[in-house]
Amino acid sequence: MIEAKNLQYHYSEKHKLSFSNIFIKEKEQCLLKGISGSGKTTLIHLLSGILTPDQGTISINNVLLNNLNQFGLDKFRANNIGLIFQKHLFVQSLTMLQNVGLPKSFSGKSSDKNRIFQLMNDLGITPLADKKPFELSQGELQRFSVARALVNKPKVVIADEPTSSLDDKNCERFIELIKKNCDQHGATLLIATHDARIESHFNQIIRLN
Repeated sequence: MIEAKNLQYHYSEKHKLSFSNIFIKEKEQCLLKGISGSGKTTLIHLLSGILTPDQGTISINNVLLNNLNQFGLDKFRANNIGLIFQKHLFVQSLTMLQNVGLPKSFSGKSSDKNRIFQLMNDLGITPLADKKPFELSQGELQRFSVARALVNKPKVVIADEPTSSLDDKNCERFIELIKKNCDQHGATLLIATHDARIESHFNQIIRLN
């Protein structure tokens, strides 16, 4: 499902990163662990096509990302990868229902409100659909970020430090929700984190030095 070989990326001559080969099976749920500065976010951005590696190859669902131009990468990401960031990046002027539906627009697909409401019902956030982002708690926003990540039925869900701003209760709730919903919708899950609270929830752990 996700295969990365011989990846290298540099921000400057003094800041170069190299990564061990990675292979994640279809529907597998993995943690990407490492201390701050180990390259977790860089690797997440490489795997999702946001960054282009200086060297190495990335394949997702048998598609070699290296062969895609920028338009192809954007389209592939919109249709195949659900992203959850540390900062939610919701549009403040839109309702949460509208925010969850945005990936449909980006992928060129028509809006599917049945799909959106199914996800929101699964996540227990349907009563909040008409709220604006600034009206919600961090825990509520994270549940909407799961709905947004899953709305296009992605093959892969990738999350970057999704629990860093959550208290223990909401952290536990978020991990249970994301694992359960990725399992229900058949998505492979990769979470990059240094949060020790969630390690016990995962059998597959990739460690960066």
